[in-house]
Amino acid sequence: MRKPATKRKQELFFATGQPHSRVGRAPTRAADLAECKLVSFPIGIYKVLRNVSGQIHLITLANNELKSLTSKFMTTFSQLRELHLEGNFLHRLPSEVSALQHLKAIDLSRNQFQDFPEQLTSLPALETINLEENEIVGLSLGSHCGSQSGDK
Repeated sequence: MRKPATKRKQELFFATGQPHSRVGRAPTRAADLAECKLVSFPIGIYKVLRNVSGQIHLITLANNELKSLTSKFMTTFSQLRELHLEGNFLHRLPSEVSALQHLKAIDLSRNQFQDFPEQLTSLPALETINLEENEIVGLSLGSHCGSQSGDK
């Protein structure tokens, strides 16, 4: 029977972490779909999470078979703080990644990026980008590498 397995997956998928040491801080909500052999983000998950998508701050999709993420994913989970996408087949990010204005860390290691994902430079809160074990052959140094000492 498949129903117990589905229930088990739902229990594993929805996780509420403990509140951080700061008083009054809400618990971190996370969605963990690592190592599920996903080739795309399941459409049904959008329906299941529609009422709490803005409260999810961590999504793990590591070690799947994802080749791309949709713009819907980026706009639905716009409150993300961390996104773990390591160990997939990604080679680009949708332009709607700019919707992730609160994103602090993204792990894109062990994917198939050949170019630095320039869209990430528009994210004001981003502190950590992991691109280890990709095949990035060069960086576009355009306007992103200008001096920050006040030169205009």
